[in-house]
Amino acid sequence: MTKHNLGFLALCILLTMNYVNSQQVAKQLVIKTDYLIYTPPGYDEESEKKWPLMINLHGTDRNVTIETLPYAFLPHLISSGKDFPMLIVNPMCNKGRWNVEILNNLLDDIVKEYAVDEDRIYLTGYSMGGYGTWEWVFQNPEKFAAISPIAGCADQSDLKRIWRVRNIPTWIIHGEKDAVVDKACNYETMKQLKVYGSDAEFTIYPGIGHKLVDVWGKTLKNDAWYTWMLDQSRDKNVPEPLRLKKETYESYVGEYILQDRKEDTLRILYDRDQLYIKYEGEGPLPIHAESKSLFYLEEDPIIGVEFIIEDDEVLSFNVLEERAWPAKKIK
Repeated sequence: MTKHNLGFLALCILLTMNYVNSQQVAKQLVIKTDYLIYTPPGYDEESEKKWPLMINLHGTDRNVTIETLPYAFLPHLISSGKDFPMLIVNPMCNKGRWNVEILNNLLDDIVKEYAVDEDRIYLTGYSMGGYGTWEWVFQNPEKFAAISPIAGCADQSDLKRIWRVRNIPTWIIHGEKDAVVDKACNYETMKQLKVYGSDAEFTIYPGIGHKLVDVWGKTLKNDAWYTWMLDQSRDKNVPEPLRLKKETYESYVGEYILQDRKEDTLRILYDRDQLYIKYEGEGPLPIHAESKSLFYLEEDPIIGVEFIIEDDEVLSFNVLEERAWPAKKIK
């Protein structure tokens, strides 16, 4: 069976405008990216089976082309005889840095063309690929079952929305003596993840720097890393709701005013051991406790409701979305 199929993806972005009384011409911008895809043993025979998918983003290298990509670490490992029980995609970055729009279209294409288990899509990357891993998961956390950035960091400006990835299993790996990407940035990322209850793992390889052959090579030889990854599933990334005391639930109940829109109010309601958030004119939405101060929206578990509590008194809360909604309790 052929282990590698060379895939070619033409990504089309159709730009249209709808202005009244103006002449319009539709322009089509074609962005191309190439990738290698590995199909596991038995893939062609088991036509009904859905397979886990790992996407691996390479690091900075001016010499990476679709011709040289098969000699990169993971593709070369596969070519040397190692089998994996999952699909593996190695895209080629062709824009100087990883572009999330291109990657989303790539993933859409892979899901259409191959038998992908969409609850078991894993993302990893080395160096620039580690940065790309963080950028992609911050923009689209709903797509991934687990991530493992290697020798790369989250953009520090993204840490203000670290709550978006709090429930995604994460294994950060870095070399102790990395002089290219300072591992300190990952300590800060871990600190912020812990604020929101994440059980992310952080492995430091003693005596190892930034070299691909060292930090990435050591990871790829660690069978426990693959086992951890394959144990994760997106449908399990919703936390088990905590059961709180009735008086605790009742302490949240009340009317809150949006601090940047003084005319609008939100209400927190409690009924039959269930807390709800209600916006004017909308039906109540159930929220579930992750901790005493952090809840998640049943309708979209990525969205958080973070209560600000001082001396056991609930003062306000933030609805954690792309744009936070700070709301102060008024009664």
